[in-house]
Amino acid sequence: MLSTSSSILLLLVLSVWFTCQGGTAHAMATDTNPWPAFSGHDPGRQILPAKDGWASAEGGTTGGATASSAHVYTVMNRKQLVQALGGDNTGADTTPKIIYIKGVINGNEDDAGNPLTCADYTTG
Repeated sequence: MLSTSSSILLLLVLSVWFTCQGGTAHAMATDTNPWPAFSGHDPGRQILPAKDGWASAEGGTTGGATASSAHVYTVMNRKQLVQALGGDNTGADTTPKIIYIKGVINGNEDDAGNPLTCADYTTG
């Protein structure tokens, strides 16, 4: 089972890979295969085998390859990403899931999409 940080890392690696490969993401929310450029192969279900780069340390990475269709998400902002990861952002939700990112997500924003400042992180 992957930790949340490993899942996020895998998601980011896949996002960069898709961008470099020229995959299209414009119709992810409705298409059966959101990556038509991959001839019916959904890279979100691909398993990274052992000895296939640093992300495969300690036996390989399955990511969300076994996710049910109810746990496949397309997100467009930080709030949706947090909800797709389990909602409370604590890493306790280990349900296999696939999360496709449509667009650019700013991790430094509040739930309304407003940029956070240093003052937003201070306590007291």
